[in-house]
Amino acid sequence: MKNQAKSKRLALFIFALVLLILGWSLYSLLDLKTEYSVDQFYPRTHELLKNHERIKKQFRLDDRSPYLFVLELPGTEPWLKESNIQRLKKLTEKIKDRSDVSSVLSMVQVEGSSATRKEMSVGNIFEREEPIHWKDAVLKNSLIYPLLIKKDFTSILIAVEPKVRGQEPLIILEKALSQGIKTDFPEANLFTAGVPILQTRLSSMIQSELKLFLLFISFAFCAVFYLLFSHWTAIVCAFTCLLASNIFALALLSFFGVEMNAILVTLPVIISVSVMSLLIHTLHLWSQKRHSLDGFEEKWTQGLLTLKELGLPNTLGILTTALGFLALTPSPIPLISQYGLTVGLILGVSALLNQLMLAIMLPFIKPKMRIWFDTPAHWALWTINHPKKVIVSILMVTLISFALFSKLNFSTKLFDDLPTQDAVRSATRLIDKSFGGVLAYEITLHSRDSGFWKKSENLNRLDKMAKEIKSLSGVGTVVTVSDFFQGHIPKTNGEIAETLFLFSMAQKNPLDSFMSENGQTVRLGIRLSDLSFDELKLVKEKILFITQKDFPGLSLLQGGLASYAHSINHQVAKALIKDFWQPLLVIGIFLIFMFGSLKWAVLCCLPNFIPPALLIGALAISQAPVKPGVALIFSISLGFAFNNTVYFLSRLRGQMAHHKGNPLRSALLMEANPCLFESIVMFVGFAIFLLSKFNMNKTFGGFMLISIFAGFIADLFFLPAFLKVFPKTYRVHKIATLMVILMSAHSMNVEAAVMSAKDILTKSQNLLDANDDQAKVTMKIIEANGETKDRTLDLKTIRHHGFSVLARIENPADIKGMAFLGHIDKKGDEAQWIYLPSSGQVRRLVTGESKAGLLGSEISPQDLNSQAVKNAEVSLLKTEKDFYLIELKPKAGTSEYSKVETRIGINDYLPQESSYFAGDKLVKTVTFKDYKKFGPIYRAQLMTVQNLANHRGTEVRLSDIKVNSGLKDSDFSQTSLKND
Repeated sequence: MKNQAKSKRLALFIFALVLLILGWSLYSLLDLKTEYSVDQFYPRTHELLKNHERIKKQFRLDDRSPYLFVLELPGTEPWLKESNIQRLKKLTEKIKDRSDVSSVLSMVQVEGSSATRKEMSVGNIFEREEPIHWKDAVLKNSLIYPLLIKKDFTSILIAVEPKVRGQEPLIILEKALSQGIKTDFPEANLFTAGVPILQTRLSSMIQSELKLFLLFISFAFCAVFYLLFSHWTAIVCAFTCLLASNIFALALLSFFGVEMNAILVTLPVIISVSVMSLLIHTLHLWSQKRHSLDGFEEKWTQGLLTLKELGLPNTLGILTTALGFLALTPSPIPLISQYGLTVGLILGVSALLNQLMLAIMLPFIKPKMRIWFDTPAHWALWTINHPKKVIVSILMVTLISFALFSKLNFSTKLFDDLPTQDAVRSATRLIDKSFGGVLAYEITLHSRDSGFWKKSENLNRLDKMAKEIKSLSGVGTVVTVSDFFQGHIPKTNGEIAETLFLFSMAQKNPLDSFMSENGQTVRLGIRLSDLSFDELKLVKEKILFITQKDFPGLSLLQGGLASYAHSINHQVAKALIKDFWQPLLVIGIFLIFMFGSLKWAVLCCLPNFIPPALLIGALAISQAPVKPGVALIFSISLGFAFNNTVYFLSRLRGQMAHHKGNPLRSALLMEANPCLFESIVMFVGFAIFLLSKFNMNKTFGGFMLISIFAGFIADLFFLPAFLKVFPKTYRVHKIATLMVILMSAHSMNVEAAVMSAKDILTKSQNLLDANDDQAKVTMKIIEANGETKDRTLDLKTIRHHGFSVLARIENPADIKGMAFLGHIDKKGDEAQWIYLPSSGQVRRLVTGESKAGLLGSEISPQDLNSQAVKNAEVSLLKTEKDFYLIELKPKAGTSEYSKVETRIGINDYLPQESSYFAGDKLVKTVTFKDYKKFGPIYRAQLMTVQNLANHRGTEVRLSDIKVNSGLKDSDFSQTSLKND
């Protein structure tokens, strides 16, 4: 009765906790904000951006992109009518007076000058010229035509720079401006474009996309669950967990002030796919256990045991996915860094919430598996029946796909994220075509001579150069100092000085934006069409060629959106693809510790080179434009690709542990169907993106589907075939712990057949054995090409009730603080735990058999478990002047080495060198140097390992060594692992 009451209290506590979390989530969700920015993928320290900022600062250019309003009036040349000009002046002044507007520009504000024999005047054309001369004056003024008016005088453009930021204030401003324009010009057709409205429109679309994704995800995944489970409770469980997980994830974004953007809109799908994966594996196992249970207490207890049993593989599945995202956090691009950190952390906490919910729900769920789910996957055996064909064909496709990298299409346009028929995109095309282009491109030319640009000959050369640039295809307009003279540049420097002085008398000197006060620097304001990257690059190259040809001795600087947007997007996208190995490396390092084996970590990574390769091939063949948002697929897909790999290899290790028949065949029969269904789940989840209105999201979804398919082929076809052809890659033997090698070196408890050898080993062991040890360990891993990598650890050991070791990683920085606790009892049974600083939690590790190096090094134990060492044949080969040479032959089948020869000093009985053999071939040597005495105990402070097979080496140095310092068992508990 007490146990039953305790179980109910725990269940009620968890239930109340979950309700509290969900209640908080619904409340916090109300403050979720969305954002979109055209510069979201720009690293803030990029040199092109710095150049742009220099130009903006020097010429006092607008800091923010403006709204662009096009007003089209009916009739013939309607904007030459005085009444419309007067109305436009009033409208412009009204907009200018708004507190949320920084500046406004229309053709009635453009300052110019004119001169007659009697007078010189400055002001806008419509005040200083007679109406009869307006047409000629406007068409000759490059500051007005074609920037602000169409050639037929039916349409004009008003540019409004907002003072406010943020989606809601910008939406309010845009609506107010549109309403004001329609009020003053009710007969006009109004078109709105520009970066601010592009951003607010896309932000609004992100909100609608988010709702659409949540709706379709819920129904799509419930349908998938119906195909797997026949009882309605399983479908209810799936729907509840999916909805709760996504609400919780979005609430976390809102709480921490993270705005939903164009790439974070993928979060609901990512969360849902991960949750579905956990649910499928959990309910599958629960369906096998529930039938024999009776009563709430028994179901509750067994439900918790089910979650515990799946704790390690589920944790591996979530963490490998999360690590794929967390690997993006070092990115210099704030948006990508934030995306990686946000998704990685939210995946972890969402998985934890699901475990709490499942703890409550499992006693009430009656999952009945569909017949096809539990059927052995005989279809998967084809791959191990034809392994060589599978390997050769997949490798050929993979290598060809990698070779297509140079064919990728990075030639994207800047304003093509909106749907093709969207009104804002149509207006952008109109402005691009009729108003001189939408991309600003700034060039400054600097001379060392003061007043260089105030000389007639230089202004004439500049005017000629500007006209040549304007004639290029793709160039809309070119405005510079020479345009202010309207085709009549004075012949004398005195006349030029007078004209420049005249402009300085204007309310706002327009020349300030085109020439420095000392006349040394001039700016060319160029407007280009929204061209693709390759086309834009060619146009800019032509422009730069002309400027450098005409003014070879001047310093040149580039700025404007056209100078950096396409280039940076191109660089970022290419880097995201090329750097896919970074998340692969992070996940691989993590798996070394989780599996306790470098070899098994490599096996996990091996098939996951295939999806990125096939993605490259698909992108190259389709010629789909590769933007940064699309290139993110390479990092995102890796995390998911590891799911099936981890589950399959975990099943294989389990079958090997039971020593039943053919473990590879058994693992494939048992795990292929669950992996197939998990791939289907991911396929359904990312297929949602095909419904998106964003071209980028559609492309993202389509190529994610290709990646999922490629991952399925890699895990269920290539990997089994590889293991079939190369069985030694997974048939490995159990290793000892890190401290056994580093601290105890060769202090082996050996039963020898030869008395003299036994005596020598006993004396050696007496000098090496201690109750406890502490040390700082520095590793230098030396690659075959001479490159080096460093590792630093803090280590403690104790020999009490067996052997315990605690290792805390100090370097490399990406896994700093991660800690391991291992314990070997007197029977030789081993248990390990891991502390993950990112979550602050301790997890139990299930170590398998391995003979791989530790931390990616060549340091490894003799790969002999205690039983193998105990049964080894030991003999004294010879006695030299300085050392004994002892041979140790392991029992057949217990080690990869045929024998180990160890030199032990005659005078000090300390190990000097060990040589490892495979057959009669020497494959590895380990030396021990720089012994130091700590009381009666000796420790080698330097170990050097040389692998003669792969030509890699490792140096290990111990420092701050403490022996028999009084460590206690409590120093090696899970609490100390977390809090040390």
